[in-house]
Amino acid sequence: EYCADALNLYLFTDMLPGGDLLDIVEGSYNKKRRIEENWVRDVFRQAAEGVAYCHAKGVMHKDLKLENIMLASVQPPEAVVIDVGLAELFPPSEADSFSSADPAGTLATMAPEVIRGNFNAKCDVWSLGCCLYALLCRKPLRLEDVKGEGKGEVELYDYFYPFSPPPDESRPELKAYIARQKEGPDFTRLECSEDVRSLLTLLLTYDKEPRPSMQKVLGHQWLELSRTSSRFSKHQLESLLQFHRINPLAQAVLLDLASQLPLKQLREMSSLFESMDKDGNGMLDQAELAEGLRLGGLAPAAAADTAERLAKGAGGCVEFSRFVAALAPSCQELIDDEHLRSSFNRLDANGDGYVSRCELQRLLERGSKASSTPEDKVDANRREKAAQSAQKAFDAISGEGRQRVSFESFRRHLGSFVA
Repeated sequence: EYCADALNLYLFTDMLPGGDLLDIVEGSYNKKRRIEENWVRDVFRQAAEGVAYCHAKGVMHKDLKLENIMLASVQPPEAVVIDVGLAELFPPSEADSFSSADPAGTLATMAPEVIRGNFNAKCDVWSLGCCLYALLCRKPLRLEDVKGEGKGEVELYDYFYPFSPPPDESRPELKAYIARQKEGPDFTRLECSEDVRSLLTLLLTYDKEPRPSMQKVLGHQWLELSRTSSRFSKHQLESLLQFHRINPLAQAVLLDLASQLPLKQLREMSSLFESMDKDGNGMLDQAELAEGLRLGGLAPAAAADTAERLAKGAGGCVEFSRFVAALAPSCQELIDDEHLRSSFNRLDANGDGYVSRCELQRLLERGSKASSTPEDKVDANRREKAAQSAQKAFDAISGEGRQRVSFESFRRHLGSFVA
C-alpha cells in the first residue's frame, strides 16, 4: 500500500514483529541461549530463496547483513529480506559475465571483489555466508568502538561476523582486510555440524568464479534437510484447476488481493509453494507444477496438461503472488468482501465505483508487455488482444455490450468459483 501528499510518498508494509537477525544473535548470546541449528537452517533457507528470486529477476542486493533480514515470526521463523536501497540491476541472462564497478554495502559482510571494485551477483552469496557464520557463532570477537569525535571514548562490543573489520578505510587497512578474507574464516568460533561447515566453506570461497550461485546454494544437502512435503487439499486443487478459466478481471482482482495479504495469512500456501519449488528460485516452472499436481491427486497426463496451461498463462513460470491468487478462492476468509472491495477499488482508476472496460484493457496491456516498454509503445496486436479480452470479461459478468462493472456484479460472478 502507498499514499502520497505534495511532499512525500508513504509506503505501508507488513509488520515484522520478530525484529532483525542481529537482535536474535545478540539477545541469544547475552542470555547464554544457544540458537538451534535447525532454526538457523530454516531462516537461512528462506533468506537464500528470497535472494535467489532477486537474482532470477536481475537484482543484486549488495548490502545483505543481519540487520537487513527481519522476521515476521520468530517461531516458526519467517524471514524477510529488506532494504534494497543499494541494489543494482543486471541482465539475468548475463549473470556470469556481468561485472559491476559500483561498490556499496557494509564492510563486515562485503565480498573481497566488491572492495576491489569488480564484482557480480555472487557478492550476495558471500554476504549471506557472513550472516550464516554469525548465526552459528558462539565465540564472538570483543572489539573496540571509539565514541565521540576527539573524545576518545571507547566501548567494547561483541562481533559475530567471520572477519574483523578494518579500523578505517585506508588502502593499507583494506588490503589487510582482504588478506584476512583470503585466509578464510575461523571455524573454532562456531558450534555446527559438518554439513553446515561445508556450506560455509562454499559461501565464503574467496574467488567469485568457483563460488556457487544462489540457485546452486539452495541445492546443498544441509538445506535439503529443512524442506517440508506439502500437498494440495481437494479445494485447493479445484481452485487451481479453475483459475485459468476465470476471466481477466477476476484474475486481476485476485492477483491484487494476493499481493496485499499479510504474511501471517499466507503460511500454509507459503509452505506448499516452497515444497514445490525444487530449485528455490521463487518461481514454479512447468515441471514443478506438474509434479505438485500429480502428488495432489491428478493423473500424470492431466497434471502435465494443467501445468502447461498455468505456466503459459503466467508467461512461463508461476510466481508466488499468482500462486496465491489461484488458490485464494479455496479459502473463504481470504476473499471476504473487505479484501475484494479493496482490490476492486484499486483497479477503479477514476474512483467512480466501477471498473470500466478501458481500465481493464489498460491493465491487460501493461501485463502483456515488457516492463521497460513505454505506455505509448504497446504493440498494436497486443492492444487489440487486450481489448478483446476485456470485452469478453465484461460480457461474461454483466451481459453483452456492457462497458463497466460494479463491485456487486463482480462479487456475484466470483461467487461461483469460491469454495
